Amino acid sequence: MANDTANYLGQQRFRVRQVLSSLTNVTLKTCPTPQGTVFLSGTADAGGTTTTMVDVAIIGNTSMVGKWIKFTGATTNKNLVRKITAFDTTTGTATWVGAVNVAVGVNDTYDIWIDTTIFNHLVITGYSISGNNSNAAQTVWVLRHVDGNKEVVLGGSMALTSGQCNKDNSNAWLEMIPNQSLELVTSGAITGQIDVMVEGRILPMTTTSTDFLDGAAH
Repeated sequence: MANDTANYLGQQRFRVRQVLSSLTNVTLKTCPTPQGTVFLSGTADAGGTTTTMVDVAIIGNTSMVGKWIKFTGATTNKNLVRKITAFDTTTGTATWVGAVNVAVGVNDTYDIWIDTTIFNHLVITGYSISGNNSNAAQTVWVLRHVDGNKEVVLGGSMALTSGQCNKDNSNAWLEMIPNQSLELVTSGAITGQIDVMVEGRILPMTTTSTDFLDGAAH
């Protein structure tokens, strides 16, 4: 499995390998949870969007720009972290770059961090699956992360029937947010022995797929 040559400042590379037998699924890697020093905690008011949050309780605060907002409520924004790039002191509106999953709404809770461990954007950049599976009923293999009811498949479903299997993808891009796990899921038990290797990076949270390799999203 080839390594790409993209250069990110301070990136943390990783490679995970597991040898599997008689399994239908396995968790290969979990995205780390960001950490930070809490400056204040609050609850949003109405009027937010996917790139803004309104809280009248912080009107007049002049030190918000450059800090980080972490969403702690029960929406799909939970655990997302964004850097505050602008703040309106007259309305209590914080703005950031990089839309969150859903618009910030009334009663959504958040923390403001002074600083953060920024390497919490995990990206799978390649994988290989090789070995022998003698289960003739085994037809579908999926390497994915699961976020609620959403499944993101890396490289599409992989048809590996009875016999020798060898699948490789060294130009992949599968993003994971904090606390998501990467899973190998199969349609039936493995009979034999399969070697699974996954590699990738933990990057700054602001890195996007358009910065990766050839500049195109993957």
